[in-house]
Amino acid sequence: MRHYGGLIMGYPVHLKFASMEKQFTSNPENVTARRGQPVALSCVISSAPAAELLWLRNEEALPDGDRYHTLSSQLLITDVTSADAGEYRCIATNPQLNKTRTSRSGHLQVTVHAEDQEPSFLPVYVEQNIAVARGSRVILPCPVTGWPRPKLIWEQSLPGGKTAELEVTDEVFVIHSLEYDQEGTYTCSVVGHSELTKTFNVTITEPPEITIPPAGKEVLRASTVRFNCTASGRPEPNISWYKNWTLLTMAGRINLRKSADGQRNELVISGVTSDDAGVYQCFAQNVAGVASAWAILNVTGEDAAAPTNVRCWPISDRKVAVKWDSPTVGEVIAYTVHGTLQSKTGLNVPAKPVTDTEENITVDASLTPYRFQIRSYMHPKSPSKNVASDPSAAAVCQGQGVPIKMAKLEDGKILVSWKQFYEDNPGVVQWILQHRLQDTSDERNITLDGSVYNYTLPASSNGPQQIRVLGSRSLKWLRQDLSLVPWVSTASAGRDLEAG
Repeated sequence: MRHYGGLIMGYPVHLKFASMEKQFTSNPENVTARRGQPVALSCVISSAPAAELLWLRNEEALPDGDRYHTLSSQLLITDVTSADAGEYRCIATNPQLNKTRTSRSGHLQVTVHAEDQEPSFLPVYVEQNIAVARGSRVILPCPVTGWPRPKLIWEQSLPGGKTAELEVTDEVFVIHSLEYDQEGTYTCSVVGHSELTKTFNVTITEPPEITIPPAGKEVLRASTVRFNCTASGRPEPNISWYKNWTLLTMAGRINLRKSADGQRNELVISGVTSDDAGVYQCFAQNVAGVASAWAILNVTGEDAAAPTNVRCWPISDRKVAVKWDSPTVGEVIAYTVHGTLQSKTGLNVPAKPVTDTEENITVDASLTPYRFQIRSYMHPKSPSKNVASDPSAAAVCQGQGVPIKMAKLEDGKILVSWKQFYEDNPGVVQWILQHRLQDTSDERNITLDGSVYNYTLPASSNGPQQIRVLGSRSLKWLRQDLSLVPWVSTASAGRDLEAG
């Protein structure tokens, strides 16, 4: 829907069409079971939603009793008796389509032989990780074949780590109405056979509920704004934020943080701009559902003109010179320079105020493009706080020129090395070694693979040379003015790299 402040999203809708195949993937087969042992009959059909199974024996419904367990795609019978022999088939029903399919029948034969048999688990298909709503019925099957009949031990490990042996010894443990104190890890093990264990993780799910929704805000440019969106749910919901129907990328000046007391989740927007105004909507989502809340951000106050003609030059691998022109209107009190990795969005936290129209900036990442923008701060027209402009247009630069060492070899050649920088700054894919005769501008380029960290230049008969090494983390080099990147003269080279 559209709100006067922007766009608001409804809950996500996942369309699933009901369907049901005409044929069963797996029909009950003819099987033989020993009396007193468990047996499982399979019945599988592709259906959306999952089909409800009804089992028949000799064309009649199964008798009531705790020996018969209908699983998602099987009938499990424990402690088989002679009366269980007969023809079995299943009826699969898709309630949404109101369609029913009937499988072929399979014959269960029961024998009375009681030969010794080593214990082993009867294969049944059931989820090991069970996450369901409170009050659900949970079936944990652990059928074991063997003679004499194996004995089982059931244990429950609570989320806090405490383990208790349960009084249940049945091959199928049924929780009729799941409560919080029944969450945990359930383990069944065969007495005397430590290698025979089966584990189930049982947890309660609860749909998200937003307990602290965001509230509308009205702020000035360059300020910091926080929106709450704290939600409960099991498992803990994931929080995502949208602005005017567009997913927000958490980077630069837009981040998710915990409140100082650790009790609230907050969206924090630093250095607010006019473009930040709009509708902010949070979604809390987990496997049990989704919840949403929204609020409006208005950016108000007097406007101020932004600086113009922002440009920048690299000085070294992590230092950039930035210059700009003052606004043509208004009395500027100060400026702030903002730098952000070009691969991320938004401004970083504002730097300290400066009064000149140029500043040398040291960045965190070497040989990495940054976007530089400038804010201006002016006296207000009426008594109030100083007025901040929106950020200027951006200029993009990266540090350039890596530290090198040089050594003169016996034949007059020059060994150039940047091994220390190479080891400390992985990720460079290409180098360019530039050299020229001293006091000339006729430079030559030697392109080297990113795995190289030294190069030997031939001797020059025309006097000392000047050298610098450039690097790039991309094969597409950023075009920029390198006039401030220093050169190093071969006249300073020693007889070894440490002296050079």
